[in-house]
Amino acid sequence: MMIKRRLQRALAGLLLALAATPLRADPETIVVGVLSFRPEALALAQWKPLTDYLNRSVPSAHFELKVYEYGPMQEAVRQQAVDLVITQPGEYVRMVHQNGLSTPLATLINLENGRPVRAMGGVIVARSARQDLRDLKDLQDQRIATVSRLSFGAYQIQATELARLSISPERVVETGLPQDRVIEALLANEADVAFVRTGLLETLVREGRLKPGELKVLGQQNYPGYPYALSSRLYPEWPVVAMSHLPEDLSVRIAGALLSLPHGGDAARRMGIYGFTVPADYEPVRAMMRELRAPPFDKPPVISWRDIWQQYGLLVASAVLTLLVIVVMALREMLLRQRMDSFSNAMGEGMFVLDRQGIVTYINRAACRLLGYQREALLGRQLLPLILSTASQPQYLGGTNPLLDPQRWQLPYEGENVFVSASGKVFPVEVSSRPVRRKDRFVRIVTVFSDISERKAHSEHVYHLAYHDALTGLPNRRLLFERLQESLGRSNGSSRGALLFSDLDRFKQLNDTLGHKVGDALLQAVAGRMLRIVGDQGLVAHTGGDEFAVLLERLDTDPERASAQARSLAEKLRSSMREPFGIDSQYHQMTVSIGVALFDGPETGADELIKRADMAMYEAKAGGRNAIRFFDHDIAVQLSQRVTLEADLNQALALQQFRVFFQPQYDSEGRMVGAEALVRWLHPQRGLVTPGHFIPLAEETGLILPLGQWVLEQVCQQIERWRGHPVLGELVISVNLCAHQLLQANFVESITSVLMATGADARRLQLELTESVLAHNIDDATDKMRRLVALGVQFALDDFGTGYSSLSYLKRLPIQQLKIDASFVRDLQTDPNDVVITQTIIALGQSLGLEVIAEGVETEAQRDILLQQGCRLFQGYFYARPQALADLVDLVHKVHPLPQESPP
Repeated sequence: MMIKRRLQRALAGLLLALAATPLRADPETIVVGVLSFRPEALALAQWKPLTDYLNRSVPSAHFELKVYEYGPMQEAVRQQAVDLVITQPGEYVRMVHQNGLSTPLATLINLENGRPVRAMGGVIVARSARQDLRDLKDLQDQRIATVSRLSFGAYQIQATELARLSISPERVVETGLPQDRVIEALLANEADVAFVRTGLLETLVREGRLKPGELKVLGQQNYPGYPYALSSRLYPEWPVVAMSHLPEDLSVRIAGALLSLPHGGDAARRMGIYGFTVPADYEPVRAMMRELRAPPFDKPPVISWRDIWQQYGLLVASAVLTLLVIVVMALREMLLRQRMDSFSNAMGEGMFVLDRQGIVTYINRAACRLLGYQREALLGRQLLPLILSTASQPQYLGGTNPLLDPQRWQLPYEGENVFVSASGKVFPVEVSSRPVRRKDRFVRIVTVFSDISERKAHSEHVYHLAYHDALTGLPNRRLLFERLQESLGRSNGSSRGALLFSDLDRFKQLNDTLGHKVGDALLQAVAGRMLRIVGDQGLVAHTGGDEFAVLLERLDTDPERASAQARSLAEKLRSSMREPFGIDSQYHQMTVSIGVALFDGPETGADELIKRADMAMYEAKAGGRNAIRFFDHDIAVQLSQRVTLEADLNQALALQQFRVFFQPQYDSEGRMVGAEALVRWLHPQRGLVTPGHFIPLAEETGLILPLGQWVLEQVCQQIERWRGHPVLGELVISVNLCAHQLLQANFVESITSVLMATGADARRLQLELTESVLAHNIDDATDKMRRLVALGVQFALDDFGTGYSSLSYLKRLPIQQLKIDASFVRDLQTDPNDVVITQTIIALGQSLGLEVIAEGVETEAQRDILLQQGCRLFQGYFYARPQALADLVDLVHKVHPLPQESPP
């Protein structure tokens, strides 16, 4: 049965080796346009880390950065010369109306003294010496310095605050960019007051260009936690917007990348920001610009025929009250109504006019289409109760929808609402209502609305992609981290919580054997089962690969009872995994290893808690899998030791603490014919550290590449030193390679350069590869091996029979030797299966014309069995342990005495 299973794995490996390599298309160039208030060189340097990050995160596209001032930015958008736009909120609103920009993909989060700042505002400042300027009302007929009337944060926000108080300045002095000039103009007495955006004053003081107390803030606002001086309301920070021609799938990937940019990470710090968040609501910006009548809301309002009649009716009536005048006025009214119909029916937005009782007096075609009614069915009826179903309305301040409150009709209204069509379809809308007055008397209300279902769906889709796993639909690691931070912040000793990390045991083997389709289906089934087990007790997340996490809150305050509650759920999860999963008419049983970390307050950060749960999970796997482990002091000690070992390992190569040992290899006549080079770490405190303790860590940290290169150089230097020696000079020295080395693009060049630099005979160098290393890319590996074989380098296949062996690549690979794994040699005297396996490997090697060497030979009986099977090369403790260089030379001299002038 064991041989049958190994043959099945061999067949699966063969199928994997024959899989085709996917083709890749050239990436699409995406131009990122940024509105800049700084010199071009500084702006490019500031934003370049963003395009570097996007190029890494979205490899299907190539991102280029361009910076613009106001005018060039507008022209670039109009000409569609950019694909992504990063601009200030006011400029974004103008571009939406003028160029049809879409909903933002994300909103910028600024950084101040290490703290995230999600909003901006305006600051109104005067010189502290101006005692006559104490409040905003004192600004009447004063001179205002600003960078530009088009600036949102440095003019329009402040101008709105003054307009609400009916304050008109004498004149406006526009200084141009940068905003530092505004403060300079104020200090030079060229203006009485300066308008700047939030954050500038603090920056100038921090840079020593402005003395504290030299200026004072007028109309000071107090928002708890807001780090800047402020004279206005707060508005959302800068948006990142995709042009309409950008493909939706690419926009979604870019949005996901922006939202995944690590907050406060390296890329964010180099840009001087905190990161990005989901798109903010820019409706307050539109409302403010409408109130200020700033472009594009600077067009005069449409005057209806009734308004004209109100203005000129008395004059006409006093002039002549004849039938002719009545007919003329009727014709004028008809003409005006036709013009209004023509204008309103050309609109894409819906529009309706209500009188003081809420009766529809006019409705355009778009409104009828969106609401699903014929025009005649609505005219003369109460419209709002018909389209504002109370069952579908969200919660409002005061409890009443402002559109249903007649007292609110006399006030302007801007916002989002929910309408119901004739068919019962509920859809979100953006609404703008304005009252019409005659001689201070409210007479009607005009409402314009548009369907924003697509925009809402897009925003929700972007949010879901950013915070959920695409395969299982579960929350991803990012959402788990945020929920964990919130949970830690809420913990105040009244309850405890727990974080469970689980890993499916041996899932990779199943995934590699049966394929990713079965593996994905299994992960989805596991997610569904975990959701049913956990229910509403906690949050289930898919953190990547075959790892899942469960966040439990509201556990008992008693530590022992809380631990028991967490263990109970972990046991249910572990037991449920043993029930077979039915995938494609086959049943698969899984086991799971679970690590648990308890918490009861914010003292332990989210990163540390995740690390603890992860460590406990790996402890469960190390203990034999299918187990549950709680994080405790012992695991913490192991973690500390690992961190210490990793730090020592990073310095070991520079401090020359590594040594090369050699384990001799013998033929059937007892002659030494080669040696395997084995690296050892001579630690100053731990002594001689074997590879099993530091090689996996070196692979994780990336040190394996320089370490492997160093071992190769040492071996080649020794081969050259032994040249001409009658015994040592004839040895073939084997060096082990890992996947990281073979996958390097310059692998062949690095081996060739070492051979040329040392002068070593390539025929005396043998490189050992494992089956798992070759499984990464058999075609690339074969090409690199053939190029080195042409130089004389030999190759051996190490640990043969322990991986998913493929007979097809055995005949394709330019190897000279097979190494029987020690696990098959160890029990040759007691396990008949191992006897069959070794005999099969030896026969296979002979049939392919390959040398076969057995490693791990520790007894004479093992050697004799292998000899009888036809094996002629051996390595193991029966012959010699790994030797230091000097000991190997002494061993050779004892067997083959030579004159003392022989090379070392």
